Amino acid sequence: MTSLRQSRYRTRLFCWRYVCPHLRWFFWFSVLVVLALATFALYSDAKSEVTYCQPPKPTASAYLVLSETESNTKTIKTAFLISSFDRSKDKLIIGTSIASSGLTRFTYDPRITLTPNGQTSDSTGYVEASLPYKSSSFWYPFDHSKLDLLIDFQKGESPIPLKVRIDNRINGLILEPCDSQYSVEDANAGITTNRFSITLRRHRFVQVIALTFLFIALTFLFYIAKREEKQKVLSSSLGYIAALWGIRQILMGPEKLFPTIVDFLTLGLYITVAIIVFHKLLFANEGLSD
Repeated sequence: MTSLRQSRYRTRLFCWRYVCPHLRWFFWFSVLVVLALATFALYSDAKSEVTYCQPPKPTASAYLVLSETESNTKTIKTAFLISSFDRSKDKLIIGTSIASSGLTRFTYDPRITLTPNGQTSDSTGYVEASLPYKSSSFWYPFDHSKLDLLIDFQKGESPIPLKVRIDNRINGLILEPCDSQYSVEDANAGITTNRFSITLRRHRFVQVIALTFLFIALTFLFYIAKREEKQKVLSSSLGYIAALWGIRQILMGPEKLFPTIVDFLTLGLYITVAIIVFHKLLFANEGLSD
C-alpha cells in the first residue's frame, strides 16, 4: 500500500513539475492543429469534381456523369455519352467487374448492350444506367466506393480507345484520380483498353470532425470517471449519453448505413459510461468504510 502511494505521489510530482506548467501551451497548440487540419481538409476538397480516364492513344471522347448513389442496393446512377457513337453502325457494351484475378485482370458483367439496329440514325444521347459499386460502408466516414468499369466501344470490328471525362455530381463524395486497368499483355491479346477503376471517398472535413468528436467524447468520459459525487456522476452521464446520440446523428447525416464504426464506437462509449456509473453507485463508499 505504501509503495502504491509513493508511486502516485511521484506521478503527481512529475505532472506538476514538467506537464502542468506547459499545459496551456499544449492546449492552444492542439486547438491550432485541429483548425489547421480542418482548413486543409476544406481546401483539398474544394476542387473541380472532374477527372479523366485515358488509355494509351485514345481516338474518341466520352462523358460519364455520376448523379446519385443508392446505399441500399449499392448502385450509382450514371449517364454516359460518346459523341461519335452512331446507333445504326456502332456497338457499345458497358459492364462492371464481378471478380478479380489480379491488379489488372477482371471478369466483367455486361450492364448495357447496344448493337447496330441497321436504321439510319444520328449519334444517340446520354445512356442512363444504375451501375453496382464496391464499398466497405462499415468504416464510414473513412470508407471508399469503387466502380470497376468496362466500356467496349466498336466501330465495325475495331475497338476504339476512349478518353472518358467523369463528372461527379454526388453530394458528399469526392472523386479520386481515375486508375486505368490496362496492361501490355492485354494489348497483345487484343483486349479492349477501356477499363477503368473509379474511386469515390468522403470529404476529409467529415473525417476531421469525426476524429475531433471522438477526442472530445473520450475527454469528457475521463472527466465523468474522476467525479466522486454520486448525484453529479448520474446527471453528467445522462447528459453525456444524449450528447453521444446527437454526435452520431451529426456524423451520419442523411446516410442510411448501419452498422458502421461510428455505431460501434457509440455503443462502446455507452457501455463504458454505464460501467463507470454502476461502479460509482456500488463501490463509492468502500474507500470510506476502510
